[in-house]
Amino acid sequence: MNRSTITFGVLIEDVAMPKWQAEMIDHLIASPHVDVHYLMTIRGKKSVSETASWGGVPWVSGTVVTDVHLTNDTMKWLKEHPVDVLLSLGKWRWQGAIIDFPAYGVWGFRHQWEKVPFFQHYRERNSESEVMLARLFHDEDYQSLKVGYRHMHPFSRRRHQRAMEEGVVEWPAQAAKDILINGYPDSIVVSTVYDDPKVADRLHVVLSQTKHLGKEVLKKAFAYEYWNVGFSNQDLSSISQEGVSLRFLKEGKHHYYADPFFYNDGENWRIIAEEMDHHEPNGFISEWVMRDGDEPTEYKRTLSQPHHMSYPYIVHHDGTTYCIPETSEAKSVVLYQWSGHWKVVKTMLHDFAAVDATVTYYDDQWWMFCTKASGGNSHNEELHVFYADDLLGDWKEHPLNPVKVDVRSSRSAGTPFVMEESLYRPSQDCSRTYGGAVVINRIVALSSEQFREEPAYRLEPDPLSDYPDGLHTVSFVNGVALMDGKRIEYHGKHLLRKIHRFLLARAKRMKKREQTLKEKPSDAFFS
Repeated sequence: MNRSTITFGVLIEDVAMPKWQAEMIDHLIASPHVDVHYLMTIRGKKSVSETASWGGVPWVSGTVVTDVHLTNDTMKWLKEHPVDVLLSLGKWRWQGAIIDFPAYGVWGFRHQWEKVPFFQHYRERNSESEVMLARLFHDEDYQSLKVGYRHMHPFSRRRHQRAMEEGVVEWPAQAAKDILINGYPDSIVVSTVYDDPKVADRLHVVLSQTKHLGKEVLKKAFAYEYWNVGFSNQDLSSISQEGVSLRFLKEGKHHYYADPFFYNDGENWRIIAEEMDHHEPNGFISEWVMRDGDEPTEYKRTLSQPHHMSYPYIVHHDGTTYCIPETSEAKSVVLYQWSGHWKVVKTMLHDFAAVDATVTYYDDQWWMFCTKASGGNSHNEELHVFYADDLLGDWKEHPLNPVKVDVRSSRSAGTPFVMEESLYRPSQDCSRTYGGAVVINRIVALSSEQFREEPAYRLEPDPLSDYPDGLHTVSFVNGVALMDGKRIEYHGKHLLRKIHRFLLARAKRMKKREQTLKEKPSDAFFS
């Protein structure tokens, strides 16, 4: 497409709009890929002066005949001021000529067309909730332009709606950018089903939310997650057909182990993993030696920092072994090299809170997959991609980041691999619980301008094992499958443990604050 911007007109109910809509308009105006021509209020309670503007974009007023048709005067004005996209931020299910005249149609968010947004998801007791930017067609059909699946807020639909709307403020600008790079999407047009909730449905949902609230209170107070590392001689085909069967490390009384990977130190295979000591505020990295499939031995603590460390991802390049531990608290991605010990050789990303960064070489390019700790549940939902010509070179951000929003299969879960010429990426399903299962995605489009993947395999924890409640890391090396497992345990002692960890975290924050104050320049004035 030989153009640099897509033109927008925005339809809103009133100048006094919700915060998420205001932020969305700010993103559109700031985007170099978008040219906003006007903001039109429909049924506004406040009159709009002819000279009013927002960021240099003029306000205009429009009127409707019904909730689906604009007046003839308003339609005439719109046709005299053509744009590529009409973004409709309201409950209107437009019909008639307005559907046809913008080049890329009328866009809106599907949940706004529902009488009670997201109610259907609560009635069906979903663990994830779909949010969609869509293009309206005649007869209330629609076409998906951008879709995401986020974690359901279990006991408050209003909080859930607020979180969902806060997460889409950049979507129209991102969709416009995608069209400029890759052309208009070819997703299918589907029929709209609006099922207004009945009184009995509402009562059922209220009772269900009350039940969830009680469970959440019990979990917050008395539940504790224990992870452990396990291994087996199964391959992917065996696991997908027969299920996971692991031998686990001996469980520590005050420790748990997770995020395991393999590497060879030149003499022996080693397991490297996150360790969490319940008496310490941060996770750190530990290792074991594994000889000829025997039980791992020679444990040692190998990497620790003042901030949390986990997910010590291993990558091999030109005969050298590297490790990329997760350090999102430090807002950086750091590359360590093995040379008898681990040493820092490069900071791959600066000022980016990457979670579980996973690097692989494919199709003559280095690729990094990660989520981002940026508030809410984004660290489990929003997949980001970076790429580089060389592992030790400069890394570039994918222009469509986040390339995917899906709590069921975004966050990294182990080493990618090539099978039958396709790249497969393990990911976590965090929809019901953090690290509930592993979904292995087959990547069907990967370039500096495109990304698309689809689920191919699903690995569930063994329900009969000592760790039946989760599985979130998997790698296959030298005929051995290395994974982890989770057990959720309820006990009164865990309340004391959580209070202890809260106090540790609070002390950590206070220490960090004191350090910041010491480093802050004095405000004193020296003549």
